[in-house]
Amino acid sequence: RVKAALEALDSNYAVHLARGKLKSKEHDIGAGKLKDRDWAVVTFLHREAFNSGKTVEREWAQGMQQQGAERQFRGRVLWLDAVTASGKAVWIANVHMPTARALDGRQRVFTALQARIAEKKGQMGMLGGDLNAAGHGGVRRNYAAGSAHININADGQLWEFLQMTGGELHSANAATRVGLLSRDVSEAQLDHLVTWNIADERIRGSACWVGGDAQDHAQVSFCVDEKTLGENRPRGGGADGQDRQPKVKNFREIAPELNDSTERKAGRLLVESKTGTIDAEEAMKACLENRQSAARTLRSKGGTSRRKVKGPKRLAHRSARQNRIVAAQAATETALKLRGGEREITGVELACLREMDLEE
Repeated sequence: RVKAALEALDSNYAVHLARGKLKSKEHDIGAGKLKDRDWAVVTFLHREAFNSGKTVEREWAQGMQQQGAERQFRGRVLWLDAVTASGKAVWIANVHMPTARALDGRQRVFTALQARIAEKKGQMGMLGGDLNAAGHGGVRRNYAAGSAHININADGQLWEFLQMTGGELHSANAATRVGLLSRDVSEAQLDHLVTWNIADERIRGSACWVGGDAQDHAQVSFCVDEKTLGENRPRGGGADGQDRQPKVKNFREIAPELNDSTERKAGRLLVESKTGTIDAEEAMKACLENRQSAARTLRSKGGTSRRKVKGPKRLAHRSARQNRIVAAQAATETALKLRGGEREITGVELACLREMDLEE
């Protein structure tokens, strides 16, 4: 059901999903709150950029299968042997690594991936996702002193993995994870892209905060030169020789209104297909055509332009209490720097001291 719902978001993408139940302490899932829950990683491949008919999901943890541990990590990794529209072979791994506290579980995943990557020597490949580790010299701020050795070990695992496999790490231009608790102002670059045999020095990553306040990771995007994967599959014409209708961009913006406007007809088609009044395939085709037509109508009414979202001046999802804590930290640091100094205090610095009751 989940995969079907994701496929309904946009028919231009082929959806691949790996799901599993995480029960093991290897995942450090936190006081049992997420125990026995389904976890999943999902990869969307655009049909004009990749040949969906030749893209195959592969096992990534053959060594774990022999040890009987593979089930513990289902839903953590999705491995695809893909073929681009221009015929180039490229493997793609979508990874959600266990947390820094689960060092043994993390090492098992890294070791299994390392063996799989060795089999693809010389082939283009990319691995991306939440690696729960900062790259060499990456950002980690405001973490508790007691967790320093844990984070160092987790970051070291990623660095060793890169050294052993020859992967090239690409990170976003800002922190991609922030704390959710009111007193947690930690932030770090934990989501990355790693590439193999892709000669593109212009790969750049960006972080955009979307979703609700419960979302502690940013939406991280990386742009790869089109020439790297080859030309996209050209758009063909319709059966009557006419050009296809233009695709609806920014589909998610109009999805709620679109669902409301097409729900009645979709329900009627479903009833007719069950009673045999209309063939099931014809009903599905009519339903899709109705949605596409309604989507173009909605988009034309609202215009195709999309308001540009300016980059946040601060990390998103910080509560007022978290902002006050950060401000207090800055004020305290200023007071400590001025202590015993000989120069005059500026108005701004004096305000910081007053804020912390340290004026005297």
